[in-house]
Amino acid sequence: MPFKVGDSVKVKEGIICPDDDSVCIGGWRGRVSDIEDDIVGIRWDSITLKQLPHEYIKKSEDEGLGWAEMYLSVAEIEQVLPRDSEAQAVAMAQEMENKVQWISMGKEGERIAKVIANADDADDGVEHRQECHIDHLLRLFLVLDTIRQRLSTKNDAQSLGLLL
Repeated sequence: MPFKVGDSVKVKEGIICPDDDSVCIGGWRGRVSDIEDDIVGIRWDSITLKQLPHEYIKKSEDEGLGWAEMYLSVAEIEQVLPRDSEAQAVAMAQEMENKVQWISMGKEGERIAKVIANADDADDGVEHRQECHIDHLLRLFLVLDTIRQRLSTKNDAQSLGLLL
């Protein structure tokens, strides 16, 4: 057997997806996850995952098929150097799974996914505004503390109308 679990592999040019003959998977890359006789399980790397066609993911979800991995014949793949780490691939698969988990529910699922995506974007905006507000308060505190330190006596502070 020319491959072992963990090897980085690339699908040979011209190979068609065994589950969807409208998708050419030539050039897709991943890591060997399983080997049984002449069949090799491949988990796609993070770069391939990012480039998966949305319609392929949607169709896979609708049919209950995995889109983050595939089983191919040994003759359909070749060994290559890795383009990412296994941790990066796992993280990308999880991130994508979180985004597409609703697709198989049809139009309702698509609406849920849009609401969640918008909520994530809104959360990012809220976090940014909170960070700006905290930064503003810290700067204000530093200015007030500097003023307090410069006012050496209570009379100086009273004459300026400041009691800190």
